[in-house]
Amino acid sequence: MPVARAFKALGHPLRVRIVDILVSGEKCVCEIFKALGVSQSTVSQHLNVLKIGKVVSCRRQGANVYYRLTSGFDEVLRLCREALGEPQPVPYVPMANPYDGDIHEGGETGHEAKD
Repeated sequence: MPVARAFKALGHPLRVRIVDILVSGEKCVCEIFKALGVSQSTVSQHLNVLKIGKVVSCRRQGANVYYRLTSGFDEVLRLCREALGEPQPVPYVPMANPYDGDIHEGGETGHEAKD
Protein backbone atom coordinates (compact mmCIF):
# COMPACT_ATOMS: atom_id res chain seq x y z
CA MET A 1 0.00 0.00 0.00
CA PRO A 2 1.74 3.22 -1.18
CA VAL A 3 0.37 5.49 1.56
CA ALA A 4 1.59 3.17 4.31
CA ARG A 5 5.02 2.98 2.62
CA ALA A 6 5.25 6.79 2.50
CA PHE A 7 4.33 7.18 6.17
CA LYS A 8 6.74 4.39 7.11
CA ALA A 9 9.46 6.27 5.21
CA LEU A 10 8.71 9.34 7.34
CA GLY A 11 8.92 7.24 10.53
CA HIS A 12 12.50 8.17 11.46
CA PRO A 13 13.53 11.57 12.89
CA LEU A 14 16.55 11.85 10.57
CA ARG A 15 14.37 11.25 7.51
CA VAL A 16 11.98 13.97 8.68
CA ARG A 17 14.98 16.31 9.01
CA ILE A 18 16.02 15.40 5.45
CA VAL A 19 12.52 16.28 4.22
CA ASP A 20 12.72 19.58 6.13
CA ILE A 21 15.96 20.39 4.26
CA LEU A 22 14.44 19.46 0.91
CA VAL A 23 11.42 21.72 1.45
CA SER A 24 13.64 24.61 0.32
CA GLY A 25 14.43 22.85 -2.97
CA GLU A 26 16.58 20.24 -4.63
CA LYS A 27 19.84 19.41 -2.84
CA CYS A 28 22.94 17.35 -3.55
CA VAL A 29 23.62 14.47 -1.15
CA CYS A 30 26.84 16.26 -0.16
CA GLU A 31 24.89 19.31 1.03
CA ILE A 32 22.39 17.18 2.97
CA PHE A 33 24.96 15.18 4.95
CA LYS A 34 26.96 18.32 5.77
CA ALA A 35 23.80 20.08 7.00
CA LEU A 36 22.90 17.12 9.22
CA GLY A 37 26.41 16.42 10.50
CA VAL A 38 26.19 12.68 9.79
CA SER A 39 28.05 10.44 7.36
CA GLN A 40 27.27 10.36 3.67
CA SER A 41 26.48 6.64 3.86
CA THR A 42 23.92 7.24 6.63
CA VAL A 43 22.20 9.96 4.61
CA SER A 44 22.26 7.80 1.47
CA GLN A 45 20.58 4.92 3.32
CA HIS A 46 17.84 7.20 4.62
CA LEU A 47 17.37 8.83 1.21
CA ASN A 48 16.92 5.37 -0.28
CA VAL A 49 14.10 4.64 2.19
CA LEU A 50 12.47 7.98 1.28
CA LYS A 51 12.87 7.14 -2.41
CA ILE A 52 11.25 3.70 -1.99
CA GLY A 53 8.38 5.43 -0.15
CA LYS A 54 8.09 7.86 -3.07
CA VAL A 55 8.63 10.81 -0.73
CA VAL A 56 11.65 11.95 -2.77
CA SER A 57 12.94 11.52 -6.28
CA CYS A 58 16.47 11.97 -7.55
CA ARG A 59 18.57 12.71 -10.58
CA ARG A 60 22.23 12.17 -11.30
CA GLN A 61 24.41 14.93 -12.70
CA GLY A 62 27.97 13.75 -13.23
CA ALA A 63 29.25 12.30 -9.97
CA ASN A 64 26.55 14.03 -7.88
CA VAL A 65 23.05 12.84 -7.02
CA TYR A 66 20.40 15.49 -6.38
CA TYR A 67 17.22 14.82 -4.39
CA ARG A 68 13.95 16.71 -4.32
CA LEU A 69 10.61 16.19 -2.60
CA THR A 70 7.83 14.53 -4.50
CA SER A 71 5.07 17.04 -5.06
CA GLY A 72 2.95 17.70 -1.99
CA PHE A 73 5.08 16.12 0.75
CA ASP A 74 6.07 19.48 2.19
CA GLU A 75 2.36 20.13 2.75
CA VAL A 76 1.76 16.62 4.17
CA LEU A 77 4.45 17.16 6.77
CA ARG A 78 3.20 20.67 7.59
CA LEU A 79 -0.35 19.39 8.12
CA CYS A 80 0.84 16.48 10.29
CA ARG A 81 2.79 18.86 12.51
CA GLU A 82 -0.20 21.19 12.74
CA ALA A 83 -2.55 18.33 13.66
CA LEU A 84 -0.13 17.10 16.34
CA GLY A 85 0.59 20.56 17.73
CA GLU A 86 4.28 20.32 16.81
CA PRO A 87 5.95 23.60 15.84
CA GLN A 88 7.03 24.07 12.26
CA PRO A 89 10.82 23.97 11.84
CA VAL A 90 12.90 26.98 10.95
CA PRO A 91 13.42 26.88 7.18
CA TYR A 92 16.76 25.46 6.06
CA VAL A 93 19.11 28.10 4.69
CA PRO A 94 22.43 26.85 3.33
CA MET A 95 25.50 28.50 4.78
CA ALA A 96 27.38 30.77 2.40
CA ASN A 97 30.62 29.31 1.14
CA PRO A 98 33.41 31.80 1.86
CA TYR A 99 35.25 30.48 -1.20
CA ASP A 100 32.42 31.32 -3.64
CA GLY A 101 33.12 34.19 -5.98
CA ASP A 102 36.34 35.76 -7.06
CA ILE A 103 37.55 37.70 -4.01
CA HIS A 104 40.01 40.54 -4.61
CA GLU A 105 41.76 42.90 -2.19
CA GLY A 106 39.41 45.31 -0.49
CA GLY A 107 36.55 42.77 -0.39
CA GLU A 108 35.44 43.24 -4.00
CA THR A 109 34.17 40.23 -5.86
CA GLY A 110 34.59 39.66 -9.55
CA HIS A 111 30.80 39.96 -9.86
CA GLU A 112 30.53 43.62 -8.87
CA ALA A 113 30.26 46.44 -11.39
CA LYS A 114 33.43 48.50 -11.85
CA ASP A 115 33.44 52.32 -12.21
